Amino acid sequence: MAEAMSDLLTVFRGQMVLQQEQHRQQMESLMALMKSPSGLVTKSVPSFTPFDPSSELWTDYYARFNTFVEAHSVQENKRSHIFLTNQSPVTFKLLDNMAKQKSPPMDINSLTMKAIEEVMLEQFHPKRFVVRERYKFWAEMRRKPGETIQDLATRIRQDVVTCDFSSITNPQDEAMRTRFICSCENEAVLKAFFKIKDVDLSFSRAIEIASQIEDAAKCAKETVWYQYRFQQNSGTTLSHSKWIQEQATISYTQRSGTRWENLHCNRSAIKELNISVDRMLQQIKQIKGSQSYSKSTQPNSALQTACKSLCAEFPTLVSPGLGLLKDFELDITFKVDAKPVFCKPRTVPLAVQDDLEKAYDAGIAERVWKPITFSSYGTPVVPIRKKALQEQPKAQIRVCGDYSVTVNPQLETHRHSIPKPEDLMRRLGGGHYFSKIDLADAYK
Repeated sequence: MAEAMSDLLTVFRGQMVLQQEQHRQQMESLMALMKSPSGLVTKSVPSFTPFDPSSELWTDYYARFNTFVEAHSVQENKRSHIFLTNQSPVTFKLLDNMAKQKSPPMDINSLTMKAIEEVMLEQFHPKRFVVRERYKFWAEMRRKPGETIQDLATRIRQDVVTCDFSSITNPQDEAMRTRFICSCENEAVLKAFFKIKDVDLSFSRAIEIASQIEDAAKCAKETVWYQYRFQQNSGTTLSHSKWIQEQATISYTQRSGTRWENLHCNRSAIKELNISVDRMLQQIKQIKGSQSYSKSTQPNSALQTACKSLCAEFPTLVSPGLGLLKDFELDITFKVDAKPVFCKPRTVPLAVQDDLEKAYDAGIAERVWKPITFSSYGTPVVPIRKKALQEQPKAQIRVCGDYSVTVNPQLETHRHSIPKPEDLMRRLGGGHYFSKIDLADAYK
């Protein structure tokens, strides 16, 4: 009986050892299947937001993506596929084109995460455009309408991230270069600067590039070489070669084969060619002489003396050019939810464009306006033709800004309304002496 029990225990022990060995083999096979790339066991990974270069820097996005894949235990060889699956069609197409341009061409699915990182870093890393970012940082010095101190500080902190100020090795050269770029106010020059890397653009190099571009633009304004044949009023002809750089002011006739065409010359060309304009001026004098004016032959000497004395006492009031209102500050209050409005320029008739350009130049010369390259606000211009004065040969252009579509809707409503004409007449009642102040170019 004891021997039978011993044999039975031996059989049971052998069966248990065999079961343990089978279980161990099954577990090893299952673990190997889970670790294999072609295994059938997969883990669900949630979606990740696609990269948007307009709202986030590539370095910040890539840091968030690494945190995402680490949190979900994504294998290294699967990270590139997870990245491509969650990108927008634009980013996917960009990476696909870059993969096909490699030598030899590659399939986008064979790209590693390191290769994708290099492509995205080259295309979207802000340090590549550090010259542009620093220009924007120093050019946008004004506080926006309705912006609080905290919002201003937050915007400055966000803008300084892309400027890479910590990499500056020569502060003096950097300061001179930045001031030069912000002061040149030439769109073509700025575009050339923005295409150059920060390490390749020194202050002397910036001066060289700006000089080359402006010299090329100046040469491009010159027209082609012409041979002119002028017919003067006397009937004689004069041959001359001349570069024409300005717009026409006086018309003459040019013979081209058997055809006569109008030819326009500027003032310098007329003076150099010694063309007589006496007949034209005589006609103008006859036209003006036909108009009748009632003039007094006896000047008022007392009035003239008083006017001269007044002008000598206040010379700044009668000096040429626009005046200046000193010790006065105008406070304009914007609404809390005010947003910048930019309107495109309105179409201007061709007959007014030249006079409008001259009015722009005159306003800049008188410091009424200051030319800028970038602005959040853009107000359309309304050119108004003034009434020609007696001493003016041509009516001038008044440049008015139509702020009713940009700034005015953003302002707080004034509590004091404009007085009515009846109220003004009542207040002026009983007066004996009245004067009128004509503000020159008040609507600029």
